[in-house]
Amino acid sequence: MNYFPFFLALLCALLFVTKLSAQTEERIAEIEQRLRILDEKVRTQSVTLLPELERLCDESARLGSVRNQIMAHLVLSKAHETQKEYDKAFKAIDQAWTIADSFDYRKLDYMLNSRKGFILLQQGNNEACIEYMERCVELASKEDGEAAKAQAFIQLGYAYTRMGDFDKAIRNLDAGAELLKETKDEVGLQNLYGYMGVYYARVGDKEKALAEYEKALALSIERKDTSWMISNYNNVMAQYAIRGDVEKAYHYYNEREKVISAIEFPEDRKTELNIGVLFVQNEEYDKALEVLNICRDYYAKEGNLHRVALVDHWLALAYRGLDRYDLAAERSKMSFAGAKENDNKKLAELSAFTLFQTYHWRGKDTEAIEWLQTSNAIKDSIYSEDKQREMMALEAKYETWRKEQEIEMLKAKNELEKAKRGRILIGLISSILIGGLLVYQQVSRRRKEKEIQEQKLLNVALEKAQLQERLEHKEKELTIQLLHVAQKNSFLSAVTDSLEKIKKLIGNEPTLLLNKVIKTISNDIASNETWDQFLTSFKEIHQNFVDLMVNQYNLSAGELRLASMIKMNMSSKEIGSLLNISDAGVKKARYRLRKKLDLDQDENMQEYLLGVG
Repeated sequence: MNYFPFFLALLCALLFVTKLSAQTEERIAEIEQRLRILDEKVRTQSVTLLPELERLCDESARLGSVRNQIMAHLVLSKAHETQKEYDKAFKAIDQAWTIADSFDYRKLDYMLNSRKGFILLQQGNNEACIEYMERCVELASKEDGEAAKAQAFIQLGYAYTRMGDFDKAIRNLDAGAELLKETKDEVGLQNLYGYMGVYYARVGDKEKALAEYEKALALSIERKDTSWMISNYNNVMAQYAIRGDVEKAYHYYNEREKVISAIEFPEDRKTELNIGVLFVQNEEYDKALEVLNICRDYYAKEGNLHRVALVDHWLALAYRGLDRYDLAAERSKMSFAGAKENDNKKLAELSAFTLFQTYHWRGKDTEAIEWLQTSNAIKDSIYSEDKQREMMALEAKYETWRKEQEIEMLKAKNELEKAKRGRILIGLISSILIGGLLVYQQVSRRRKEKEIQEQKLLNVALEKAQLQERLEHKEKELTIQLLHVAQKNSFLSAVTDSLEKIKKLIGNEPTLLLNKVIKTISNDIASNETWDQFLTSFKEIHQNFVDLMVNQYNLSAGELRLASMIKMNMSSKEIGSLLNISDAGVKKARYRLRKKLDLDQDENMQEYLLGVG
């Protein structure tokens, strides 16, 4: 049997399949390359590219290229998002996700999460965007590398900026910037500069905002990225317009128009709010009204109420420039209402102040004063919130720095234990000190007043503690002094008693001598000099007590002496020794003092005296 024809047919089939497979692989590569090109063009030519993108989605499915199917749907979602067709954009992403799940294709998880987060960001759904971007940070940390991780941090920073959480915003933006130093990713740097510009514009640092926007513009021109060029021209133009530098603002406006005229740019995106603002500032009010009304319709259509309120403010200024005060007041009120609804206090304050000016120029002083009061109230609220936010930001920065220093110290300790070399220790400690000095210089300016106040409070507390310590020391010395006097008096009383007994046992001549000795001892016990010294020292500690006892209760010197000893918590026995009287004498003296103080029978005199002064 001849098998040659069979083998020949099999060989031809193999050659055909091989050729077909090679053609398929070649076409898959062509589609992948084309998708990369379309991804760059989609921002400026989204409408014209939609049919081709849908065709590439179908062709990638027929060829069985999972990666190209996902990529095509991602670019398609970007095209719909550019047209503000968010539902269609989400649908395209969900289709891409379904394909990835069907084939367990996890290589593009980062791109899927990033794309969905970005669309949510454009919608203004910042909280949902943050959830996806935090997931992107985790994914990039595992697989996608530093550039992807940097992009996720940058998007997070932008989302937090839009939410007004500026501390978290700058931390994420700085984290992205740090990663981009190593990767040299131009697309990432372009995004970083643009979002940094937005951040500084929102926190009111116009100089830094302009610098970041100009860096973003220079990089987009270098990369010939027309979509970003137009956006960055807008941003730079707006910054110069805010400064009142109309000449430079017009320069960037004209440069923007040159770029737009050279490409297929969507008609509804050619008119920008910044251009209307520029016309208002240049007193071209008719042109401003034409541009701003188009902008208002566009923003209202896409549901961007924040932008609608902002356009209403500039429309009010344009109408006022044309002396159409009724329309100006109407637009300012609409802007004020929209700002309040969107919790935009700065725009509400600006709209209220514009209404004050409008009514003032029309001679309606009552309405003008009401709106001025509203403007000032909102301004005070903003100032308080800004100051509180600044303090929180400074405290957060300090806490972050402190934790970083603790971490660095732990690392240094571990390295020192391993290396056991003194130079490493010196180097690490020097680095920490230098870092601490730099951070301290940044926060010290705003913390200075707080530190001075704390130091004053500390000094007062120290002085109070030292004074209390001195008083306690003097009181101890006084107590010891009195105890010594009591011991001395007790001893001398015992000697006197002994001499009296001896006197009875001997003749008359020694008796005279003993009487003289006894009198000398008795005079020493009854001496007022010791009590004068005691009272002087006691007054230094308890001046208020002494004044009260003398002035209010009119105590005699002996009663004041007894009251002082009771206040010093001395026992009846110790008081008897000091005063050279018996226990019964002490009881009588205490009774007379109680009556002088007008105390009830159930009141404890010692507790009362301890509580006075």
